[in-house]
Amino acid sequence: MKYFYRLNNLTIFLILFLIPLLIYLNLPFLTDLMAPSIIFGLAWIWFVSIWLFNLVGFFKTEYIEKFEIKLFEINLLLLNLIFLFLTTLVFLTLYNDWPFLESVFEFISFIDDVVFVYIVVAFITVLVITARVITAKRLQRILSFRDYYKIAIAFIFLPIGIFRIQREVNDLMDGEKNKKSGYAFIGFTVLIVAGTIANFLGNELEVSFGTHDTDDFNFDNGMPERSHLQDDTLFYAMSDALKADSAFKEAIQLYHSGDFLGAINNINMAIQDDSLNTDYYFNRAVILFEQFDQLDAAVMDLTKVIQIDSSDWKAYQNRGYYYYLNEQYDKALSDINMSIQLNPDFSNAYLLRGLLKEKLNDSIDACADYKTAERLGNEDAILKLVEFCD
Repeated sequence: MKYFYRLNNLTIFLILFLIPLLIYLNLPFLTDLMAPSIIFGLAWIWFVSIWLFNLVGFFKTEYIEKFEIKLFEINLLLLNLIFLFLTTLVFLTLYNDWPFLESVFEFISFIDDVVFVYIVVAFITVLVITARVITAKRLQRILSFRDYYKIAIAFIFLPIGIFRIQREVNDLMDGEKNKKSGYAFIGFTVLIVAGTIANFLGNELEVSFGTHDTDDFNFDNGMPERSHLQDDTLFYAMSDALKADSAFKEAIQLYHSGDFLGAINNINMAIQDDSLNTDYYFNRAVILFEQFDQLDAAVMDLTKVIQIDSSDWKAYQNRGYYYYLNEQYDKALSDINMSIQLNPDFSNAYLLRGLLKEKLNDSIDACADYKTAERLGNEDAILKLVEFCD
């Protein structure tokens, strides 16, 4: 750990915070399972705890009372045990449906506020004691609050505060740094950032369109809400979001296996547990329309998406298309205009707007939209230009 303390503040920031955050963000793209993300989150908490523990152990002096060190160690241990317990509980809830787990969550919901207050108080206590240890090592005397309040604030406002903290640590270590390793970590971080951006830009669920007719599918858009969602407790929120994600991933598998009704049922369950996730409504709308010809139900789901996120251009695009099929041309045109405003580079939007204006007998603007769609690479627009505009 002595070598670790000699690193510069930017390198420590990358190692402790930015690189772990980027790795965590990329885990969902590497696996469909939630386990790696849960385990990595717990591992990161342990990693930061080890850093704090070794800081105090390395720099403690006789100017810090022994009871402070004990208070630091006990609170750090209890914090890790709480996070380990919660992580294990959420992990078991996600992959098992044991009845006693629901009872455990019911019990925890009653002490939610108390646990949260303790976590905050214990966290601040651990960080303030660490600040006192580093300051006492530097000043070599009994401390007053004025001596250490600035570095205590730096600890409380991690990770930004790491730049002040590591500067003091480097001063205690005679200012020695390892620049080469710093450059290596910066380069590694740039690569992960680039990969993260690429993953997020390409992470769009695409459901292939097909045909499947059924007369006995009845859609009910009034989704029942589980009563404990109204409690808005920390533990229920964690559990429900994970359950919803698991149900949605199973819905995708069912869709690709041809079980479209099973996919719809799983998305319904996901919405029960997480009613604000727009992906669930958007993909249910796609399946309802393409596989069950439920046009009105699909429009209702896309309207829900827009109510939650008014910047979702795909929801406007699809709803505009459904309005077009339903011969509601004015509503369709309004939605397509909004879709183009939010994303002016999507060629299909111009093609659809051209079709709408053609229906509304606006041939000049229709041809203008076909030309824009063709310029953006839409091959169908070329046919429309030849057929309608020449």
